[in-house]
Amino acid sequence: MKILTVLTLACPFAVLFLAGCKKNNNSYLNVDGISATLGGISWQSRYTVGIAPANAGFVYLYGYAVNAGDTSVIELDISDSVQVNEPDPFKSSTASFSKSDGTTYILDDIFGGHGTITVTSRFGSIHTIAGTFSGVFYNTQNSDDSIQIDNGHFNTSYFTE
Repeated sequence: MKILTVLTLACPFAVLFLAGCKKNNNSYLNVDGISATLGGISWQSRYTVGIAPANAGFVYLYGYAVNAGDTSVIELDISDSVQVNEPDPFKSSTASFSKSDGTTYILDDIFGGHGTITVTSRFGSIHTIAGTFSGVFYNTQNSDDSIQIDNGHFNTSYFTE
């Protein structure tokens, strides 16, 4: 849990750093970030950060969107045990959507929810991962509140530590 807290605090700084970096012009890297339909509304990350700490067994993806002064984040914690092109019902991975007002919706074994994540490509040699996700995410403060997330896509590179 300590590593997640460190990663969550470090990600906003990484986003600012990445925003100033020159984009990679390799044509084989189609890096789109994270997108989804949240409760019927289209959502697209403006910045995406991916981190794969050594020996953690996960790739952590953070997509940040700023719309009309409101910042929101989709986080995907993808387990190394998820196999390419095999849908996983979020048994070892988690996903969350957080709004700037502090509301967080999560799909995991603790808070419930249901859905799937499918990794469609993973290239460890060039540190890229892509796939899809969808499901019902539950509010961490109010289990009667949920949000449907459909057409989720991720396609991004990540750092290794």
